[in-house]
Amino acid sequence: MSRRAGQGPAAQAQRDRHTSSAANRFRIQLHSCPRGWADVVRRAVRLALRLCRHSHDGGASRSRAGSLSIAFVSDDQIAALNESWLRHVGPTDVLTFDLRDDPDADRIDGQIVVSLDTARREARRRGHAPRDEALLYVVHGVLHLLGYDDRRAAQRREMHEKEDEVLHALGVGRVYHSRRRGGTRRARK
Repeated sequence: MSRRAGQGPAAQAQRDRHTSSAANRFRIQLHSCPRGWADVVRRAVRLALRLCRHSHDGGASRSRAGSLSIAFVSDDQIAALNESWLRHVGPTDVLTFDLRDDPDADRIDGQIVVSLDTARREARRRGHAPRDEALLYVVHGVLHLLGYDDRRAAQRREMHEKEDEVLHALGVGRVYHSRRRGGTRRARK
């Protein structure tokens, strides 16, 4: 089977390179992304960067330059990472790794790992699409890379409001605050 010009991963990568300016380059790599999700995941990341650029550390904003790798994995895979890196037993929804050599650098370099099994399970329990739940996890990870934290109740509220703001702007709607009554979400790293 032959491909027409402009199709396939190499053509998409070339389009991505040409659409970003030299001063504002940000590369997003997706690993094991479910079919049909790639465009909306990239849009969610870019929207979160645009709408939420700020850091709690002195109010400095981080540039949108850098790179982000997003991996979609199983519960078993994320549980192994969770135990290895955070010493927490069991699966979690999302893990975020800040990969910058200099924590004060004005750029973002990181990795976000999303559990598809958890997204499917939580979406079914809460009555929305697994893709929307996974997008919530991706935005949550981006916010951590931008300096947001969720250790205290006030921080969690602010972070969840920003998540819903991004997802609403994306056209998905409010995912975190639209959850059915009785379902609560533990803050996870």
